[in-house]
Amino acid sequence: MHSPQPAMIREKIVIPLFETVVYPESRTKFPVDTTTGEALLSAMKNDGSASAVGLTVKCGVQPSEVSAEAFYTTGNLLEIAHVQPADDGYLVFARAAFRVKAVTLSENDGQFSAVYEPLPDLPDLDEGTRAKMLVDIRKAVHEISGNFQGSEQFTRPVDRMDSVDQIIGFVVPFMPVDVAVKQNLLETVSVRERYAAFLEVLTNLKESIDLRIEVARKVSDKVGKANREAMLREQLKVIQDELNGCDGSSGEEGYRERIERSTMPDEVRKKAFSELKKLESGGSQHHESQGIRNYLDLLLDLPWTVEEKKSIDIAESRQVLESNHNGLEKVKERIVQHLAVMKLKEEKQGSILLFAGPPGTGKTHQRRGGDPGAPADLRRVPARADRTGHEEGRDEEPRLHPRRDR
Repeated sequence: MHSPQPAMIREKIVIPLFETVVYPESRTKFPVDTTTGEALLSAMKNDGSASAVGLTVKCGVQPSEVSAEAFYTTGNLLEIAHVQPADDGYLVFARAAFRVKAVTLSENDGQFSAVYEPLPDLPDLDEGTRAKMLVDIRKAVHEISGNFQGSEQFTRPVDRMDSVDQIIGFVVPFMPVDVAVKQNLLETVSVRERYAAFLEVLTNLKESIDLRIEVARKVSDKVGKANREAMLREQLKVIQDELNGCDGSSGEEGYRERIERSTMPDEVRKKAFSELKKLESGGSQHHESQGIRNYLDLLLDLPWTVEEKKSIDIAESRQVLESNHNGLEKVKERIVQHLAVMKLKEEKQGSILLFAGPPGTGKTHQRRGGDPGAPADLRRVPARADRTGHEEGRDEEPRLHPRRDR
């Protein structure tokens, strides 16, 4: 930043700057109220030039609430280049000449003025380090700008600037950082500390932008996937509707036919038709359509009737056993006795029949009723062995032990 020679303390009009921090050696424009604009025009007319002290107003302060305590005391001496009328006052074009510090602030009829003194830099940076930091700062600006299209128009002027202070004055007004951070750069008189702080702000901003871009990319991918799935589902619905149209019946009509053929009770059938009516009136786009379809599918899948078991025919059972099995009289007689007891007790509950005996004596054949292709729901029970290793029942014919099915 430009370091002016110490000069006599003078008093100038104060121009409040809202959400803006101006740096020395930079040009800027800003709106002012009618009173301030007319005062600047009068000074330019009488003296041929005009200047003012530009001080930034702290965040959260409204124009109607500005007081002396609302200003930051470090600002710039602004050389006014042009003043033109605007909708709500005047628009001022100015150049920041050098940094100043407001010693005292006063107010007269809503117009602020300040007694100021120059605030020069503390030159504590050698040329070699200055050149290296200039390269690093240019690189950081390029890395940040590379995330945005058309950034070449922004970075080309930066490449032509030969001082970090010029880059600060050009770049910082566009940076999405707090006014307090920008003001801190202006108030730092140490050149080394100011350049290091500016480079740190650029680095933090780059990391923040990279993080936001990564989050935005992930959100975009997720939303894109969801939109793609939704589009595919809609296309599938259209295809299904077309296929149903070719078959001459829609999905809802298919439900109607299935409900009519179902053996569900009348009350349940009435409820099913009521839900089907909701589905037909709401269409496939209704938010409850899938739930209604699931409910109707459940009603149609439930077994609403219980088949009556056949009564036990002892004579037929004996005939089947005699025609399909030779021998095993004790086993066949025991089966017939068990069936007779079940018939007398009118039991509908099944039983477990345990066939015990050595292999090859007809246990499985008895279970299948003489049909080798019939399924056999069998469970093998290992035979017990005595102390000599001889399995009980090895030389015996099969025995039947009926057990209650629990």
